[in-house]
This record gives sequence, C-alpha cells and structure tokens, in this order.
Amino acid sequence: MAQLLDTQIFGKLEVGVSTSSINLVATSAGKLGIGTTNPVATYDVVGGEVVGVTTGNATGSIVMNAANSNFFKYTATGTTTFSFSNIPNGRAYFATLELTNGGSQTINWDSAIKWPAGVSPTLVSSGTDILTFVSTDGGTNVNGVLSIPDAR
Repeated sequence: MAQLLDTQIFGKLEVGVSTSSINLVATSAGKLGIGTTNPVATYDVVGGEVVGVTTGNATGSIVMNAANSNFFKYTATGTTTFSFSNIPNGRAYFATLELTNGGSQTINWDSAIKWPAGVSPTLVSSGTDILTFVSTDGGTNVNGVLSIPDAR
C-alpha cells in the first residue's frame, strides 16, 4: 500500500510501505533520513548505509568527510596528513582507506586517529594498503587499524 507524506520541501511524496509506519525526512539543509527523524548526514539511513567513494592523489591535508563518503581511495604523491570531519555523534561510523604507495611518502595522522599500542602502521612504498577506521563518539576518537597490508 502506498502512503502520501507531506513535507515542506517536496510537497507530496509517494512511498511504498510494507510496514505500518516509516520515517522518511528531507530537511531544509538538504539531508535525507530514512528510519530517523533527525538525519545527521546528507544521506542517513538507520539500520544500514552505503555512502559514496572519494578518490584522488594524497598530498598536503586530506580531510576525509564522513558526510560524503565512507570509502576513500588515495595514491600518496607527497607528505600528507589525514583527518576526518563530520562524523555523526551517537552513531557508529566505519570507513575504509585504500592507500597506494603510502610508504613512499611521509604520512601523518590527526591526533584523533588512534592506532593499536599507539603506533601508526608501516605502509608499503610500492603497492596498496587497506586501513579501516571506526568512531562511536562523533570523531573525538577514531580507531584505526591496518586491515590488509600490501594488498595484491
């Protein structure tokens, strides 16, 4: 059965519903929430989420924006400092960084990024490393781990 939902932004929105109720919110800030009445990211799905992929060369300051992506794919081309922004508070945020040739450059990590035993990983100079990050406190602490060293 289809329901019509009133919104201030889009007027009437027809949604196919298989349960008795659904939370679907579009805010004036351009955020879409499914399963939540208070979306904290551009696209916020409570219960499951797939966000975009960010790619590029890494040099200088690279800010991995959680509101836009949870998969980052970079090739190290110069000294780089990685950090995160816009990690939603009150949610578990997971991110993956696929970093090529990270060991060929100086790679620095924002102080919010925490590593096992407080030691950042050794990266390969010619090849690809896969790193995984998780935060449950809005990015105050982002736990990182080298998930797949020298992926081939």
